[in-house]
Amino acid sequence: MRIRLAFPVLIAATFAGCSGAEPVLAPPTPHGGTLATLPEGQGELEIVRSEVSGKPAEVRLMLYFLDADNKPITPAPTAATLKLKAPRGKAVNFKPTEDADPSKAGALESASFAAGGDISGELSLTINGKPVKVSMSVR
Repeated sequence: MRIRLAFPVLIAATFAGCSGAEPVLAPPTPHGGTLATLPEGQGELEIVRSEVSGKPAEVRLMLYFLDADNKPITPAPTAATLKLKAPRGKAVNFKPTEDADPSKAGALESASFAAGGDISGELSLTINGKPVKVSMSVR
């Protein structure tokens, strides 16, 4: 009889310590992208990667510049250049989006480019008249 009672108690004790604390998840980004912090408390950079329809090896990037409340910063940058890490090493230029969708206000977009796997490099832009460099990486 003691063995029958001890076994359920042992199983319950074993699993009692497994629940642990719930992981803390970051809140979702406004456009479903990856966040990078802008230097000197200037806000956040949200990077959105999207596949190009009909061209499976090509992607397009969108850049959103956000303040602490996830609202577009003003004035928003009007251009940026991403210097890709080797082996590619090429530059990807960004310009204001031509999309009339208000949710894309202040965004910069790249032309489509070939990219298999991770995209990483250094982004150069100007915010409030000051040159800014941001290291970035997206999947």
